Amino acid sequence: MNSDFLPWKTYPSLTQECLSIVADELRKARNGTLRLYDPVGGDTPWSHGCRAYVRQKHAVCEAAKRYDWLTILPDIESLRFTFAIGGIPIRFYRGAPDEIPDHYLQRTFAEIRQLQLVLIEGARTADRILRMAIETNAEGEIAQISLVELDDAGKPLNTYLIPAVAPESNVIPAQTRTIELGPLELEPIEMAEPSSKKEARAKKIHG
Repeated sequence: MNSDFLPWKTYPSLTQECLSIVADELRKARNGTLRLYDPVGGDTPWSHGCRAYVRQKHAVCEAAKRYDWLTILPDIESLRFTFAIGGIPIRFYRGAPDEIPDHYLQRTFAEIRQLQLVLIEGARTADRILRMAIETNAEGEIAQISLVELDDAGKPLNTYLIPAVAPESNVIPAQTRTIELGPLELEPIEMAEPSSKKEARAKKIHG
């Protein structure tokens, strides 16, 4: 399997930035479920996997509201999930790039319909299948995510390791707080009298 694959050379819309954004959403959603995993309370790897999958679907759906190049493709099966980057359909699974589950080897109805709607450059790409392989470590956290290109028989041909998105800074620049002042009120200033006038007025009063 070729690991020098650069997706955007074959599929222009599959840029590094777009792939990294989607991969980052999948990573955050799955890793976030680890905080909820409670074997003592009855959770099992199966139940954890179901929760992780549902939350990853939700994360991609929410991201599709923010990015116009990311769309969700409706399918006849509610649990089956397919999204598209720039019109190119992709599905994700947990596992290594060369260990694709059987039910991810074939195109779904949503993928077939999407490929009929978009124009893919070159006849060679029309019979390709794209998957995101999510590999986890011993602790259950995502170790890496790869884009895998398969032929129409489900044989992996090319793989691309998707780089992580640079973390956003949580530091907010300090800003001077605006202080609103009311109307300025001026008090009259009493002018001091010259000493000569004070003495004359005193003589007149006490005179």
